[in-house]
Order: sequence, then C-alpha cells, then structure tokens
Amino acid sequence: MPEIILETGRLILRTEAPGDLAFWLEHMNSPLVLRHLGGPREPHAMEAARAIFEHGFTRLGMDKIYGQTSDSNIASWRMMERLGMRRRHDLDYVDPDYPPQDNPTIIFEIAKAIL
Repeated sequence: MPEIILETGRLILRTEAPGDLAFWLEHMNSPLVLRHLGGPREPHAMEAARAIFEHGFTRLGMDKIYGQTSDSNIASWRMMERLGMRRRHDLDYVDPDYPPQDNPTIIFEIAKAIL
C-alpha cells in the first residue's frame, strides 16, 4: 500500500505502488496526462514541485533536491529550469526501464540557498 507523504489543496504525493511503473510508461506524456497537468506553465506541475521543495527543505532539512526527466521531455526540463534548478550533466544516465526514445535520463538540482 502506498504511503501518502504530503498533500496540497489539489495534489497527493505518495510512494510508488506495485504496477505504477508500467502505468506511467503507458501513459507518460500522453495528451491526456499533459492536459491533466495543465502543461509546464500551469499550476499543477509547478504546485507539485513547490510542495516537494517545501517538504524537502523545511520539513526534512535537506540541503539539495534532485529532479529527473527524459532528455526528450523538453517541457519537463524547461519547467525545472524555470524553478531555478540547474542541470547536472555529470549525473545523467541511461535507464534500462525506459525505451530508447525516453533516454537518457537527465538530472537537475536545486540547493536550499537558491530559494
């Protein structure tokens, strides 16, 4: 059973559940998902990212938070840049769980001092 980590007014962040990866791979970046998120400039994605920053930096006392996405997911990595995250080329990797068109996985970082 997934554990709920935090909730905002509209979103629930939870741990991964069995079967999530297969579901995500099937639906990731589909028009329906992108409509639900509202695109990178809309509130759902930004709200989720800001909630993660708040939770990690304030409640957990983390100094840095990392995000990852596919190099081909331009909207996602541009959103991370708008959030003040910086690309960490040295941490990029090929993820065997994802198809070739969704590789490499690229990593971004934000430090508490940036916010």
